[in-house]
Amino acid sequence: AECMAKYNEQQEAYQQCITRNNKYKTDERALDAEINRLQSEIDELQERIDQHQSIADALDQCNNNKQTLLNDLKQCQDKNEELKKKNCGEYINKIDELEHDLGECNVEWGFCQQEGRQKDALDKKRIEEINDQRNKFDLCNKQLKEYKQKAKANKK
Repeated sequence: AECMAKYNEQQEAYQQCITRNNKYKTDERALDAEINRLQSEIDELQERIDQHQSIADALDQCNNNKQTLLNDLKQCQDKNEELKKKNCGEYINKIDELEHDLGECNVEWGFCQQEGRQKDALDKKRIEEINDQRNKFDLCNKQLKEYKQKAKANKK
C-alpha cells in the first residue's frame, strides 16, 4: 500500500510535468509565430524606408538641378546687363526665356522641398516604429529563451 501511494504520488508529479511541458511547447509556438510576424513588419518598414530614400535621392537631384539653373541665370543676367548696354533685343528675349524657365524650376523646387519635409516626417515615424517593433521582438525572444530554459530544466 505504501509503494502504491508513492507510485501514485510520482505518477501525479509526472503528469504535472507533462502538462507544464505541453504548455511551454504551446507558448513557444505562439512566441515563434509572434517573432515571425514582427520580423515581417520590420522587413516591411525597412522597405518603406528604402522607398523614402529614393525620394531623398530625387530631392538631391532636384537641388543639383536648381543650383545649375541658378548658375545659368547668373551668367544670363550678367550677359543681359552687357547686352542692354549694346541694346540687343535677340539676347534680351533669350534672357526672358531663361528667367521663365527659372520660375518653373522654382515651382519644382518648392514641390521637392515639400516632398523632402514629408519624407523626413515619415522617416522619423518609421524609425520610431522599427524601434518599437525591435523592442517587442527582443521581449519575445527573451520570453522564448526563458520558456526554453524552463522547459529544459523541467525535463531534467
